[in-house]
Amino acid sequence: MHDKGLIVDSKFLISGGRNIGDGYFGRYSKTDSGETLPIFEDSDVLVLESKAVNDAAGYFDDLWNSKFVSIPRLYDYSKEQLASDYCRYQENGRDNDTLECESRQKYYIKEVLDEEKKFEKFIITYKTQQAEAQYYALDWAAQGIIVSNVEFLHDDVKTQKSNLDKPEKNVAARLYEVISNAKKHVIIVSPYLVITPEHEALFKKLKEKNVKVQIFTNSKASNDGPAAYVGYEKSRHIALNQGAEIYEYQGPDTLHAKMVFVDDQTLFIGSYNWDYRSQNLNREVGILATLPENPEHHLNVEIFDKISRIIRNSCRTDGSSCVPTSNIRLADVTEEQMQRLIELNKRREEKSSKVFRIFYSIIKEQL
Repeated sequence: MHDKGLIVDSKFLISGGRNIGDGYFGRYSKTDSGETLPIFEDSDVLVLESKAVNDAAGYFDDLWNSKFVSIPRLYDYSKEQLASDYCRYQENGRDNDTLECESRQKYYIKEVLDEEKKFEKFIITYKTQQAEAQYYALDWAAQGIIVSNVEFLHDDVKTQKSNLDKPEKNVAARLYEVISNAKKHVIIVSPYLVITPEHEALFKKLKEKNVKVQIFTNSKASNDGPAAYVGYEKSRHIALNQGAEIYEYQGPDTLHAKMVFVDDQTLFIGSYNWDYRSQNLNREVGILATLPENPEHHLNVEIFDKISRIIRNSCRTDGSSCVPTSNIRLADVTEEQMQRLIELNKRREEKSSKVFRIFYSIIKEQL
């Protein structure tokens, strides 16, 4: 399960690549061991007053009621085990068994009460932050615009694995179908890129039609999944051989947005990565829509700005070195942010590369 979505009252839908975690909302966080987690460059879309919202709600219901979903339990015991008369009705009824049961039950009850206290504390904090957030909140509905052909893409719920033979029930097949009809230009943004035979066939078809293909993905410096990067390194030549241009995002944050932009008109935003897992194994979702024809419309401008930010911080994999034209200046970085960048670079160095050894000396001198 890799799909991401938020559905409110079957009227509003947010779909995209964002997981629920500090790093996906522009906030640094640390693990219990003190390890700094990365910040993710992500994207999502808000849909309202559309059949796509109903389709998403229906997909959720189908998934919720499917054989693949079960009820989670916080602990290894049920609410019946917390009942006051539970121990008296246990098997044997011997005094030792009853005393042992009551002792165990007291421990269970204490655990539950501790969790309730945590939850009450969370509610107080949430309500305080909610009041502040409402003060600054934008009226997204008022800024909404009418677009055409809004479609909610999802994989088939009835099967455990995706099935490329069912294009109406498979994100990959539907997406490839739309892209294959491109006439001029295709932009693909994917944090993880491992070229499949279906990708190769698609890029070959686009090359024959003289359609320009540009792909943006993480570099070794920004990738948070070393194994995924290995798959990318071993397969990117396949896309390059079919005329695709590949650009690597340089960090210091991690690219996590999943987008496809076809002929400056058709937009896909969702959870789909361009790799074997998303194509053949993961359950994925996304929104496909036709944008307004006016290139100066604020939605078109927002999308171009988003892609431009990614472009400015990326380098083409043509064998030559490059310096991304990031807008971030050293003078604008606080000491705390710099320390976090240093920690983040250290973590990436330990896991996947020698990048930190190159950049840390530069950062240290500038500090």
